[in-house]
Amino acid sequence: AYPLRIIYTKTEFKDDVQIKTAVSVSKRNFKKAVDRNHIKRLLRETYRLNKAEVFNNFTTQYALMILYIGKDKPEFKTLNTTMKKLLEKFLSKVAE
Repeated sequence: AYPLRIIYTKTEFKDDVQIKTAVSVSKRNFKKAVDRNHIKRLLRETYRLNKAEVFNNFTTQYALMILYIGKDKPEFKTLNTTMKKLLEKFLSKVAE
């Protein structure tokens, strides 16, 4: 779901956590660390707000990597709707 991309793998963790997530922003597209950190904070917040809807009844363990691949600085509102779409796509792929 542009401008986000998710990479996931099925794993087994030693603790009882079902999902572990990391976020990343390309240094090539955003030279200033301030910009990259701001986008990463937005990504973490949108993930935090939407994860409860998606991952409540999850039984298998996954490691997720969420990448911001856009070239423009995002706004929270658009990023939030895109994150919802991305997590729904992830859930449908995993359910297959």
